[in-house]
Amino acid sequence: MHLRTEEGWAGVFTREQAPDAIENGARVIKVKKDPDDARPIGTRGRVLGSIKVGDMPTGYFIEWDDQRRCAVFCIDWKIERLQ
Repeated sequence: MHLRTEEGWAGVFTREQAPDAIENGARVIKVKKDPDDARPIGTRGRVLGSIKVGDMPTGYFIEWDDQRRCAVFCIDWKIERLQ
């Protein structure tokens, strides 16, 4: 796993794709949230990359539509792939 910054982007993220993860570039929607999450349910975005460590849930780096060029980490149970 290689976390890094990219010129023109805010946040540290990866472009790697975890096994069995929603593919990079796929459109997603936020379907669940914690009380302190910044993004409300229904927010749409795009997968930049994903990570999977052992039996832990898959983690995704998302570019949300309402905050372009900013990579945000999101755990798998909070998002679904848009059809």
